[in-house]
Amino acid sequence: GTTGTVCTAYSGMVSTIKARLNQIGTKDVDYNIAGFAWFQGYSDTSQKPGWVEHEYEDNMVDFIKSVRDSFNESTLPFIISGPGMEGYGSRGKSRICNGQRRAADRPELNESTIYVESRIFAAKYACLNMDDTACAGLSDAGCDGSDRAGCACQDIIDALKAENPDYKKQCGYKVNEEQGQHWSWNGRSYFKVGQKMGEVTLTLTLTLTLSKHLTRT
Repeated sequence: GTTGTVCTAYSGMVSTIKARLNQIGTKDVDYNIAGFAWFQGYSDTSQKPGWVEHEYEDNMVDFIKSVRDSFNESTLPFIISGPGMEGYGSRGKSRICNGQRRAADRPELNESTIYVESRIFAAKYACLNMDDTACAGLSDAGCDGSDRAGCACQDIIDALKAENPDYKKQCGYKVNEEQGQHWSWNGRSYFKVGQKMGEVTLTLTLTLTLSKHLTRT
């Protein structure tokens, strides 16, 4: 069934990564795993809302714990980002993003798990020139993709739209009518998400390294 398929996929992922690491080891290269980036969630948005709402967060937490156990790295930096290609306008995709954020905030995952907000990098916001950190630290209350009432980041976006009434035409967010689901094939969106995930990985890795050093001394 579904559980067996998921387990098989997980085992395959771990085996593939370990095989690549073994190849590095044969070349006498000294290395450390800096972190694990998980940029996923689009397919889960098609699940029934109840399934996503009640299980996704717990499943994400279990997945992170399993990956850390598989590589014997209890504090392996874990950077999560999700399907923000429609900004704050999709209920299904917002459920996934919010579930990822809540999972990253769970105390049992400690300070080495970070959620990167991807919805602000949707192609349809590209021409608004919004600061990448404009929504940092803001509450996700109301950001569930329904009426978006009280969604702090959406309020910022709406204000920028009001300043640029031609934003739809200028953003050109329907880059390719035949493939709009995956970020509208928008290179800027992919770059922005990857850049932010890389930045927080470096920051997190440095913080954990300093923390371990200070603890030892």
